[in-house]
Amino acid sequence: MKKAKKIQKFLCGLLIMVMVTTCFQMQTVHAETHYTKAKLTKMINTTKKEVTTAKKKWESEKKKYQAQTKGTTAIYGNIISINPFIVKDSWTNSYYWVTDSKNLSCLINVATGSIKLTGAYKIYNGYTCAVGRAVKVTANTAKCERIYKEKVDKLNKLKKAIKNYAKFDTKSQTVYLGEKTKIYYEWRYSEEYNNKNNFKVSYDKKMVKLTYDDYYIYVTPLKEGKTKLTISNELVNKKSILTLNMVKKPIEENTEEDDDSDFTDDNGYGDDSSYDDDNSSVDDSDYSDDDNYFDDDYSDDEYYDDDTY
Repeated sequence: MKKAKKIQKFLCGLLIMVMVTTCFQMQTVHAETHYTKAKLTKMINTTKKEVTTAKKKWESEKKKYQAQTKGTTAIYGNIISINPFIVKDSWTNSYYWVTDSKNLSCLINVATGSIKLTGAYKIYNGYTCAVGRAVKVTANTAKCERIYKEKVDKLNKLKKAIKNYAKFDTKSQTVYLGEKTKIYYEWRYSEEYNNKNNFKVSYDKKMVKLTYDDYYIYVTPLKEGKTKLTISNELVNKKSILTLNMVKKPIEENTEEDDDSDFTDDNGYGDDSSYDDDNSSVDDSDYSDDDNYFDDDYSDDEYYDDDTY
């Protein structure tokens, strides 16, 4: 019983520690969202040193690799047999009879590494194999190169961040009274360390109500007229100004269909009195041949007056 209580107390204490640690980490991450110019400068100087160290380590590892692989042949290919250890090289299609195969890097049926050829040859299943001893290579140039490039990438982002600033993507915009409108702004560099803490927006509180986040500025016009929004950047001495034209929203016209009042059910779908079957729907009397419907006065000879041309 006592043992169970001790275990329960231990688990409670462990849970509390995890919760406190998590909260502390969350607070730390949140605090790190604001990068001042002084902080970024310090980070740049620190990262420069890290780049120099990583480059030296990479250069040293390359020399170590060259020393360990001097006089050897690099191989990479499928493992044909485990005992004896036969590898078919993917680059040259050559076959190798490898001793000390534990010094090779093997993954499933693929082997890679460096071997020192003895000059001898052996036959395996009809294939002529060059005999070689696998050498142990401890130099890890790939890892050192990756770390170096990561540090360089971080340094480039920091250099952009300290020169970064926010700006409006247009000089003027029309907004409607009482409507909350999203105003777009953009960063010079779309990189890390950019957020609303790195700039301020100045505006006339009597004219607009305004809020903003890391991506947009939201305005609600309070009065008709014009007003200006000004972005002031913390890291770079640059400002961006947007003129707001605040107007009443136009009333949409009511586009109704044609008046169908004449087509009542009492009188039928329409008034057909003019279309009486007893009277022909079209009076052809006015279009008789005798009356010459088309006036020949507009003949080609008379219609075009050559004197005017």
